[in-house]
Amino acid sequence: MRKTEFRAKRKTKTSENGKWIFGYLSHSDMIHYENPKAKKGKCSEELCHVDRNTIGQYTGLFDINKNKIFENDIIECTFEAKRLVGRFTVKWYDGGFCIPLSRTSIKNNAQLCNKLIKLTRARVIGNIYDNPEILNKGKTK
Repeated sequence: MRKTEFRAKRKTKTSENGKWIFGYLSHSDMIHYENPKAKKGKCSEELCHVDRNTIGQYTGLFDINKNKIFENDIIECTFEAKRLVGRFTVKWYDGGFCIPLSRTSIKNNAQLCNKLIKLTRARVIGNIYDNPEILNKGKTK
């Protein structure tokens, strides 16, 4: 069985505070992760408190640059042989990941599904936590 991967920003009192961590969700505000700095022969799995508002699940998809696409990433999609470009935030809705076609309620819009993300040459250009301003620049949705 595949572990579901998540990411979130660390919530610690060290210099690691606010940095992204990747692993699986253990509690509503903790991520279980592999510590690459663990000493040989010691348990390399650790828990880390995270800012629960930044938790996002991996979609299982990659962008055109082979970057993992996570919930709340901002992706730029190129449609129709580079004639139409749109920027969207990846969201979880009704049992799957989607990109809303407008900023109004997801429930009231048609959704672009995983297949469409693959077909549109999607590229991760940021996320809503580190780069919210890029949704307001250029051609956006």
